[in-house]
Amino acid sequence: MPNMQACKRSIFPQKSIMNKLQSISTDLYYTFKRKIVKQTLLNLLFVRYKCRKIWIGGPGCGFYICPDILPSREKPSTNSTGSLAMGICYSAGVGDDTTFDFTLHEKFAMREIHLFDPTPMTIDWIARQNLPEEFSFHPFGLSGASGTTEFYLADTTEASSSASSSMIADGNSGVSKERTILIQVSSLGDIAKMHGHQFVDVLKMDIEGSEFDVIENLRDLDGLRFGQICVEFHHRFFPDHWRVLRKAIKTLSDCGYKCFAVNWNIMEFSFINARLSDDIKRR
Repeated sequence: MPNMQACKRSIFPQKSIMNKLQSISTDLYYTFKRKIVKQTLLNLLFVRYKCRKIWIGGPGCGFYICPDILPSREKPSTNSTGSLAMGICYSAGVGDDTTFDFTLHEKFAMREIHLFDPTPMTIDWIARQNLPEEFSFHPFGLSGASGTTEFYLADTTEASSSASSSMIADGNSGVSKERTILIQVSSLGDIAKMHGHQFVDVLKMDIEGSEFDVIENLRDLDGLRFGQICVEFHHRFFPDHWRVLRKAIKTLSDCGYKCFAVNWNIMEFSFINARLSDDIKRR
């Protein structure tokens, strides 16, 4: 007859292990619960437009987008001229990760995806990549006005991935003011004129503080409109960071772009062209 005490010891983990597992599961539960509560509060604070949304990109380099106003690969449609509807994306701030851009390309009918990043690291990295023919890389930054700006080379990996603005030096300890270069930057209006664009389906910005200058100049764009705008806000670089964030969101709203999603870390925000979305809903 088998020793029942020995069987119990072999089948069931020790009490200390069980207690440890219970502690881990409890921590995970409350962490998950806190995230849900925080996300609910963020939605109440920031979200002003309801639409379907999906996450595009990786955990640390993605955004929510609304798929309903993007040209579909599965159900191709035609535009007003009778040609196949194809989308355009401006992706500013690449670093060494194009997950967002490739996922957008795979899931939707995108005719052009323009990548912008002036950092030496990114320029070298892009040169080693095999990009699809729909992709175009531009080794200059996005800013509120075209010209040159002083760029502070970052000492940390976080700051160096796609930094393109001197603003990063004002609030980021990972930046050395002794290591500077001048980089070329361009405004949205000049980029659109260069390519003959009047409408861009997706504008994505992860540009380490320059996004505030770009947003401030949205009112000055001559007829250029966007379907949706995805922004990683770097308001933490500024002493009055909440005021800076609120001002940017208000400017976007005044220009017709309403927040439909915010990530739980209060960095990745997504805005939709409310008039365009309403028109599509009515069809």
